[in-house]
Amino acid sequence: MQEDILLYFSPLSNRKFQFYSWKSWYDKFSTQLEKQGIILREGRCQKIHNEYSQKGVDTLITIDLIRNAEKHNNIILVTSDTDFVPAIEDVIRNNKANVTIFFFNDFIRGSRFSMSDHILDVCNKRVLLKRKDFLGSLIKKQDFQNRREYS
Repeated sequence: MQEDILLYFSPLSNRKFQFYSWKSWYDKFSTQLEKQGIILREGRCQKIHNEYSQKGVDTLITIDLIRNAEKHNNIILVTSDTDFVPAIEDVIRNNKANVTIFFFNDFIRGSRFSMSDHILDVCNKRVLLKRKDFLGSLIKKQDFQNRREYS
């Protein structure tokens, strides 16, 4: 059975800081994903109160989750967002899909990585990611730091 691998991303636009450097990095990043057969689904970024926030990504994930449940028995999500609970419940109930969630939680109440157990309860399988799982990722630390310096 064919598998679909989708990555959801919100590229920043209208940046004042290192626009051409960022554009070059992003073009290389998206080309590498395409070569590996990974489908890049793009939301958008919006600046709100001097902070950039992704928009539209959750909607894309929900649409793809429901559509892909019709053709795939196993779905893997990497998220901690409980907004997906109704969609996960739907694909399990109506499509008999098995949903595995990979998640990160620092177990500090109120932190940006804390999460509700509700999403864990609805998934068929749960995998806790640890900090070491993120080491050696595609994005180098200095690239990540540069991405956060735009305002």
